[in-house]
Amino acid sequence: MEPSFLIFDATILQNLFVVIFHRDHLAVISNEALLKIGGVYHYNFTDGVDRVYGGISGHKELAPGVWGMISGDFYSEGMIDSTDFLFWKSNAAFNGYLNADGNLDGQVDNKDKNDYLLPNLGKGSQVPD
Repeated sequence: MEPSFLIFDATILQNLFVVIFHRDHLAVISNEALLKIGGVYHYNFTDGVDRVYGGISGHKELAPGVWGMISGDFYSEGMIDSTDFLFWKSNAAFNGYLNADGNLDGQVDNKDKNDYLLPNLGKGSQVPD
């Protein structure tokens, strides 16, 4: 798979940190300033526990040695809690591009609650305000 590049027409004068937001995941921020190599900034969020600010509290190991964002923030307030459960419940059985669809299969069902919301209850984004 070829990488895709985001292109910005901006001059970076200080350190560059990247924040990623996704509709039903806790936001993450790079733990280190990005390095510019050959005119391109590179950063891999997936290859270690220390790649995001907050370490193990900021993301989770999805497979051995592969780290990713924490899903279940269905209400998108930066914390996975009872509000997300109530939001899931009010969207259960609906289809479409919905925040309560934790596995992104187009359906809000028990898989979303059981596999993405409940295992992550109590977790919150580590991105500073």
